[in-house]
Amino acid sequence: MTSNHNCFGYISAGTGSLLHHNPPFVKIYRRIQSLERMRIPPEWVKRHGRGLPSNCYLVMPNGRRWSVRLLIVANGCYFRTGWGAFVDENRFENAYVLFFTHVGGGVFQVVRCDSMTGCPPCMITMLRKYNFQFTFNTSLNLLIC
Repeated sequence: MTSNHNCFGYISAGTGSLLHHNPPFVKIYRRIQSLERMRIPPEWVKRHGRGLPSNCYLVMPNGRRWSVRLLIVANGCYFRTGWGAFVDENRFENAYVLFFTHVGGGVFQVVRCDSMTGCPPCMITMLRKYNFQFTFNTSLNLLIC
């Protein structure tokens, strides 16, 4: 099975749904809370996180990967050592929406989206490059193209 990259993340070229086999979780990046660590949702850990290795990798759609060590404590499971470098190098802005998909072996594909547009930063750049008009309807919370 091969997979293709685009600015939205990874698209499975095989049969079956990637989400069915690899359930994602979503987090909102809050600089004050998430600068040095990011908590993995407890319900996701309970259902899908058993047996996660202590050394994981976070992979962005461009293929770059970061080694991140898990911290497992009584109140939860966190991406910890290496998380700060991942945040800094990807220039996360406050309130980015982050989609994590565990593809196995402690490897997580990560897609970030702007909280106002719902688009990955590369999509916004592409829309602007081609002079595509879009607005954000705040009353409906919709991106209108």
